[in-house]
Amino acid sequence: MVGHEALLRWKHPVYGKIPIPRIIDLAERSGLIIEMGEWVLTQACKQNREWMEKGFGPLDIAVNLSALQMADSRILSTVKNSLEETGMDPKLLNIEITETVAMVQIDQKIELMKEMKDMGIKISIDDFGTGYSSLSYFTNFPVDVLKIDRSFINNMLIDENAKTVTTTIIQMAKALKLKIVAEGVETAEHIEVLKKLNCSHYQGYLVSKPAAPPRCEEIMKKHNHKDKEDSET
Repeated sequence: MVGHEALLRWKHPVYGKIPIPRIIDLAERSGLIIEMGEWVLTQACKQNREWMEKGFGPLDIAVNLSALQMADSRILSTVKNSLEETGMDPKLLNIEITETVAMVQIDQKIELMKEMKDMGIKISIDDFGTGYSSLSYFTNFPVDVLKIDRSFINNMLIDENAKTVTTTIIQMAKALKLKIVAEGVETAEHIEVLKKLNCSHYQGYLVSKPAAPPRCEEIMKKHNHKDKEDSET
């Protein structure tokens, strides 16, 4: 294991588990997404630092930023404050931006990503393949990681087109010297195909369903990640 992705879950005392799209919709319409996003970022960095202190490391922690967060003029100071408050090494923070968000106000996004990179932070393009990226713009993005959308991974065993798209993304990422991560990996068959396609990193239910920190620590001990470098995640 080489890292984690921070996920937000809400178990309401009356309504039970609230669907993630509903949480995001409520947060954006109420204007709480900025405050919530800041809290998530700080908590993720804090948790990662605690794991480092326990000897689980080095581990990347990935945090998604929404469109409204990326448009917030305070986002750089927010990220900087979270890192300073928690004392986490910026090199271990991986900011994830969806392909769709990246392709809006492109020049501003490129500049913002460059400033984050100057801080030592990694940048990932999430859900890659589902948007409408112009490659002429995309090659200017200062990114480190491409994450193949789970829809292609889920379908590549039964749909040759999905497998072709997956293969193309992997080849493109390698040509651009980017790390490639397959999302939504759930079966051993997925792994076998991805290995043949030379995709070295993956995440999904095959490793673990979303879990609280104590369960994550159990999984890290099981995978003995401290003795492995650049392996699956």
